Amino acid sequence: MAALATAAFGTALSLGATAAPAQAGDRPAAEPAATTYAAASSRSDCVNQVGTRIYRPSSDVVALKIPNVYLRQGSTGACVRYAQELLASQLGAPGPGFVDGIFGPTTNRYVRTFQGNAGLSVDGVVGPNTWYWLMTIN
Repeated sequence: MAALATAAFGTALSLGATAAPAQAGDRPAAEPAATTYAAASSRSDCVNQVGTRIYRPSSDVVALKIPNVYLRQGSTGACVRYAQELLASQLGAPGPGFVDGIFGPTTNRYVRTFQGNAGLSVDGVVGPNTWYWLMTIN
């Protein structure tokens, strides 16, 4: 049994050693713009920090994994950045520097505008309902 495991391990090593390195033609000609991956990266950073929970605001919509955090003015970090990216894609960014990970007055105004447009309670807090609709509408 030990000999069989050793042989399999040796075969795996030799397979790894004989794999051809990637050629220049194997990669895309140009890297996509950084903003293409920004929301996905911020989402994963956020979820890695706070985890997720399943949320379903009503029986007529599908359940969704949302970040397990409430955000309000004064909050900072990856989850604020993710919410700002979702808000900017929905409402348009108010200018450069909006997505900075700091929940300030401008983010508060954008959250309230989004909540009003979506028919949610306008409280300026990104809680489960606001997370759900931000993630669903985008």
